[in-house]
Amino acid sequence: MMAAQKIKEDASLQFVLNMTYHEKFVLLAMLNTEKYLKKGKFIVTGDIYRIYIDMCRFGEEESLSLAAISQKVSKFKMMGIINADKSSRGRGGLTSEIVFVGDSDQLAKAIYQDGPFVKFLMYKTNLKKIFSVQVW
Repeated sequence: MMAAQKIKEDASLQFVLNMTYHEKFVLLAMLNTEKYLKKGKFIVTGDIYRIYIDMCRFGEEESLSLAAISQKVSKFKMMGIINADKSSRGRGGLTSEIVFVGDSDQLAKAIYQDGPFVKFLMYKTNLKKIFSVQVW
């Protein structure tokens, strides 16, 4: 059991190391979103996008669209890094409820090995600012 888990984690880490810059950036936004959630809550695409936009401002990065972020989330699901189940939010629309499959700390370590991402070690979000403003 532990050997199978180790193999899966190693495959996830290898996948992270081979990601494009924007894929790593979106994954890092997902990891930061998870950090600020209350226990038992799911990561949802709208929250990822809000954190992502804030990180873009922090890092002076060009941002991608919500649709592009959703495509990357789907790719992460296909690769087995996350589980993402579609859920209806009524008037809020359809979203994905996301849970990391493996150790999210290991994923973060792999991302921070890429030099340009070191600046995001200092990233802290202002939750009240981010979640009180609609970005779309």
